[in-house]
Amino acid sequence: MLPEHHLIPFNTSDLPVGPYLIFSPHPDDEVFAMGGTLTLAAKQGIPIHIVYMTKGELGGDPNIRMAEAINVCE
Repeated sequence: MLPEHHLIPFNTSDLPVGPYLIFSPHPDDEVFAMGGTLTLAAKQGIPIHIVYMTKGELGGDPNIRMAEAINVCE
């Protein structure tokens, strides 16, 4: 059996240089997938562009989901 350190990364890598272009199936996926990276990038002034493929109509009120997405982007 492999030791735990071979399976779980205990170190982080450097933040990739930007700009970032993120394709998200619907609002909130970008946060779940890479929220920490996006937060660090924003703090470093790295340009971030997010493309939402849908408004998330099947997962709730699309107006609320888009309002939340706009809030995240601000």
